Amino acid sequence: MLKILQAEYVEKVLKRYNMSDAKPVNVPLGCHFKLSKAQTLTTKDENALMSEVPYESAVGNLKYAMVCTKAKHCSSSGSR
Repeated sequence: MLKILQAEYVEKVLKRYNMSDAKPVNVPLGCHFKLSKAQTLTTKDENALMSEVPYESAVGNLKYAMVCTKAKHCSSSGSR
């Protein structure tokens, strides 16, 4: 039996893409959440670091975690 725990997998993915310090957020984001230009990268160091992140691959890995792994705290219920 293959068992992949969601939290451990996500942690591994974030480390792979040097994003271990990323802030977690609940999804979907509330309507009060607004993106602004003030949140963009401002220094050459930030730009250099983020230019090394292959976003397509990172998003694909996180999507896999969402769809194909089981969170520890999830449970299923159904009629018997």
